[in-house]
Amino acid sequence: MKVYLAKFTLNNKSMYKIGHTKFFKAIKRFEDHQYDMFKIDILDDIYIEHRDPIVARTMAELVEAALKAYFPKNFMLEEYFHKEEGTFNKLSGITECFILNKTTEEELMDVFRRVKRGVGFIINDQRQH
Repeated sequence: MKVYLAKFTLNNKSMYKIGHTKFFKAIKRFEDHQYDMFKIDILDDIYIEHRDPIVARTMAELVEAALKAYFPKNFMLEEYFHKEEGTFNKLSGITECFILNKTTEEELMDVFRRVKRGVGFIINDQRQH
């Protein structure tokens, strides 16, 4: 499983999304025409593995939930991008996105990297037992 940090850009404005996916290359999560209006970049990801796929998914969901608690959704999509109400209604997972108000992208990435490092220590320790 992968927990990813994605950046969506439209009309020179950016929003960010933290999520998880089964795809090894997290960008595949967004290879659908519904996302064509955005430029999407995966800024970083955290690889989470376990011999039991249910455990791996649960671990990914826990990491995602912790990051989302730190970076919660904090805006209305249509208002932010100056689009008609309902424009983004059918986009899968898009309602979880957030914008950076008091945080820079570098600070966001630093938090994500620190979590990634911590998760790496836990995964490596778990492999040894």
